[in-house]
Amino acid sequence: MDALISTSKNPTIYAFCDYKEEMSLNAGEILGSLTKQLLSGRGRIPEDIEKRILDVYQAGTITPEPVQVLEILVETARLCGETVSIILDGVDECKGDDRKEILSAMRSLTALQAGSGGTIFKLFIASRADVDIERALEGSTPLSLNSSNLTKDIEFFVQEAIRARVESGELVVSDPGVLHEIITVLTEKADGM
Repeated sequence: MDALISTSKNPTIYAFCDYKEEMSLNAGEILGSLTKQLLSGRGRIPEDIEKRILDVYQAGTITPEPVQVLEILVETARLCGETVSIILDGVDECKGDDRKEILSAMRSLTALQAGSGGTIFKLFIASRADVDIERALEGSTPLSLNSSNLTKDIEFFVQEAIRARVESGELVVSDPGVLHEIITVLTEKADGM
C-alpha cells in the first residue's frame, strides 16, 4: 500500500454532517473521514498503522466499529506530534447511537494528552442547541449564535447584494421605497440563515 501521512504541523481536519447524505451521519464514517484526512499528505504510513487499518477494515470488506476507527485516528494523530484541530459541523443531524458514539469519541479526544502534557486534539463543534450535545460537551466553552446575533450581518449582506445588482443594471427599481422594502423582507425572512 503506497499511502501517505500528513507532515503538516498542527493539521486541521473536518467533517460535515449532512442530513441528505446518510453516510455523513454515521459515527464510523465520520471518524474514518477524519483519519483519512490525517493520512493524506506527505510521508509514508508506518507499517503498524497500515496493518491496523487493513485488519480493522478487513481489506474493505467490513465497516468497523467506531471505537476501532477512533483508535486508528488517535494513533495517527500521535504520529503528527502536534495538536490536531477538528471541525465537526452539523453533529445535531446525527441520530441515536451514531450521535452518542461521535459525542463520546469527541469527549475521549479532548481528554487525551500529548507526551509534553499538551492536548492532542482541539475541537470546534457547530450544532443547533441540543440538550444531549450540551451535556456531552460540558466543560467546553460554548459560543452561541442566534438569529438576533446575525440580523445586522444579514441585513448588510442583503444591502450590498441589492446595491451591486442595481449598479450592474441587473435590478431596476424606480421607487427607492421598494428597495428598502426588499431589503427588509429578505432580512426578516432569512431568520438568521
